[in-house]
Amino acid sequence: MTVVSLLGCYEDKGNYDYNDLVKITLDIGEVKDITLGDVLKVTPTITLSKDIPNLQLAYKWILEGDVISTERDLDWVADRYTEESSDNLIFEVTDLDNDIQYRVAKSFSIKGKYEVDGYLVLADKGGKKYLHLLYMSSDENGDEIYVPLIDVFGLENNREAIPANSFKFFEHYCRQGNDYKNQIMLIANDQTFEIEGSSFNKVDNTLQDMFNGVIPSDLQNSVKDVFFMQRLGFITDTKGQLYSRVKSTYEFFHSEYFLDTPVSFEGEILRDIDIVPSSYGCNTPFCLLYDKNKERFLAIWDYQDSYSSNYISGKIQKIPDSDKEWPEDVPAANDICKDYKIHRIESYKRDINEYPPATRYSCIIEDIVTGEYYVYDFGLQTEYGGTKVYWALDENDAKIDASMEKIPDDVLPLFINPNNIIYTLPWGQNGWSTLIAQGRNLYVYNRKASLAGSSETTPNPRLVSFTFDSEIAVMDGNTYRSNYLGVAFKDGTFQVLDIRNIALGRCSSIWKSEPDLDLGTPISVLLHTTGNLNFDWRD
Repeated sequence: MTVVSLLGCYEDKGNYDYNDLVKITLDIGEVKDITLGDVLKVTPTITLSKDIPNLQLAYKWILEGDVISTERDLDWVADRYTEESSDNLIFEVTDLDNDIQYRVAKSFSIKGKYEVDGYLVLADKGGKKYLHLLYMSSDENGDEIYVPLIDVFGLENNREAIPANSFKFFEHYCRQGNDYKNQIMLIANDQTFEIEGSSFNKVDNTLQDMFNGVIPSDLQNSVKDVFFMQRLGFITDTKGQLYSRVKSTYEFFHSEYFLDTPVSFEGEILRDIDIVPSSYGCNTPFCLLYDKNKERFLAIWDYQDSYSSNYISGKIQKIPDSDKEWPEDVPAANDICKDYKIHRIESYKRDINEYPPATRYSCIIEDIVTGEYYVYDFGLQTEYGGTKVYWALDENDAKIDASMEKIPDDVLPLFINPNNIIYTLPWGQNGWSTLIAQGRNLYVYNRKASLAGSSETTPNPRLVSFTFDSEIAVMDGNTYRSNYLGVAFKDGTFQVLDIRNIALGRCSSIWKSEPDLDLGTPISVLLHTTGNLNFDWRD
């Protein structure tokens, strides 16, 4: 039994009296993840069961089968990414006198230099456009901080500039093995410009490449938006026409080509289309299209089920009428398209614990007869594994889950001021909150005040506000359960807020940049992550 136990700790290759063996215990402690190009330093602890003068030992550090060092202490420059996820680093010590090997293994990862979470900011500075990264880290006390990297693209590309007419950016993903990889696409009127997400190196892929060498005439110098799902992608022009591509694999960012003719439905080319992407974590295999030309909502699918061989990527569907009633005094969603002017549509996910998951949409609408403004909410959901979308039902499956509320007169100026920044939070109870930035003030309009029924809230939980040192330029709260909000200010500074209880009137600062930070004038901000961001079609 003693021999069997020892064999579990080391490899026995000799003949000797076991009672005279020196036993070696190894400990390499915690091995923290590093990025490509960093130095991995590990000082092991080697403990002998008894003192043996001049004991001959040999050392090996083995990373995923390759020997990277034969020194006792590891001091190695990471020149590759890791592929394994567990026990991929082995420290091996051989007792040469007795020909016995001892090993200890630990798990760690070598990631891309910028394979980090944080915020990307597209900004204008001195008439030029820059892409900045503020990545999440911690200080010596373990408190969360964000490290600003100014002009991160130029830093990695010999100070090359991004297109001067870039007005938006979009982060898209592919899956390679168990990992998600990401690229950042900058959008300009006449081009798209791509950056690799974990290195920030320029990617040699242009708009012309995606169309097999010839950009459609209507799309030339008129790119308006892009949106990539797993296999289905769109590019839109300023006429609201969709150009689509269905990839045969999710292993690459780009494969196959976009069709050179706009998308048609029921024999007509779709035009005047707005893409309404689903919010974070919606598990939604479709994207909502607002067809302003035909005054209706459509769903376009990106669904591929390898078990049932259902492949309907690119299918467009009208959302059918339901046999359930709409709530009293709440018009059907397609009627909203006809009888009201929709000023904006944003998506969010309904309460996290509700099933099936639903993507909800908050609309600011204007009655074209009376001129009155309303907040209109409706939801869309599918059955598990289903390939049809329908209007979401309430918790009792009795009525369609929709609401319509007139915006109070004292709040209306916030909603209709064209200079204000309006943003609906994307998840759960926070999804009932619309954030409105006006100058240095951030207003939180809770569309479902009953959720804020707490003695700790302000006297008027329908509308609370917070004041900052500078004017707000852009913000993004598309994080897990809307816990954080990244806010970029017009003076070039940045702040990260804890907004878990913002619907209750509570908000606190997690991190605030130094007052001399100068990002320029922010145009757009986006949560950056190289992991599975769970957008739309992801679990």
